[in-house]
Amino acid sequence: MKHTQKALSVLLTFVMLICLIPAGILAAEGNTATIGNDSYEFTVDAEGNYLIQSEADWNALSDAVRAKNTCEGINFKQTANIGPVTQPIGGWVASDTNHEKRYFCGNYDGNGYSLTVNLDSQSEYFNNSVKKSGAYSNYCSPFPYV
Repeated sequence: MKHTQKALSVLLTFVMLICLIPAGILAAEGNTATIGNDSYEFTVDAEGNYLIQSEADWNALSDAVRAKNTCEGINFKQTANIGPVTQPIGGWVASDTNHEKRYFCGNYDGNGYSLTVNLDSQSEYFNNSVKKSGAYSNYCSPFPYV
């Protein structure tokens, strides 16, 4: 009985100490960064860089730009080797009447890390339904339109 009470006392003390940790410290990972009218999960470092730490972060950036958010004035910093990625940052998006280009206007710092790319010029991200000489007219690159 005494051991159980002591264990519960220690556990209660630990829980109370955890509650004293500032919320900002606990929320340091995965801060919600707002881009345009949409929210995408990015960790933001002390310098205000949106960190690209994984393929999921790369895809979130791709989705943000494809949603017509240029990311102008936002700094992105890669913090790990990533890949293979299959989505470009920007490219063609089909609309009801035609296809529209999506441009990336932010700053991207690879920070010395590698980015392995596996893009298909005939995928939905590049296909603008206009062929020239039997090939699609888009360019297949990580940042096709900047």
